[in-house]
Amino acid sequence: MMQKIKVFVADDNPDFTCAIKDNLSSDKIEIVGTSSNGVEVIDMIEKLSPQVVVMDIVLSGIDGLKILKNAELLTKRPIFIIATTIRGDTVMEEAVELGADYYMLKPIDFGVLEDRIISFAAKGSKRRDAMLIFSDEGELTLEAQITKIMHELGVPAHIKGYQYMREAIMMAVEDM
Repeated sequence: MMQKIKVFVADDNPDFTCAIKDNLSSDKIEIVGTSSNGVEVIDMIEKLSPQVVVMDIVLSGIDGLKILKNAELLTKRPIFIIATTIRGDTVMEEAVELGADYYMLKPIDFGVLEDRIISFAAKGSKRRDAMLIFSDEGELTLEAQITKIMHELGVPAHIKGYQYMREAIMMAVEDM
């Protein structure tokens, strides 16, 4: 029997949290905890050790961006999937730069969310321990440079194929 993927949900909307519980609790996914309070999220993640965190940007106490920033303090960093109504490119870019692995706009399709959870859990986070953006010499890493250029070109991080495109560019540059 395959081990269930442990998921933690951080959202200030109790209806959305219940909908996630109802739609994602299956033979593949286990909701190990929920919170609407941003202040307790990091402690809950440390205590419950989920593989994936589905989180809104808007939470009481501290917001999702601050949680992403504080995630570098975690013993084992989970995969972060942001599910929010905030559509601003600036917020989306900041979330990705701070360590969000995926960004979804509400209302979401729970089937797509389940697919993303399973997919990311199988691959693991591509963020090597909170993704070091700068090299030891203080220069942007190749990954950060490509991400920055893609954002400048207007390619949003949440579109299908974004990670594939970025990784393909990195492979091409490294093969030069």
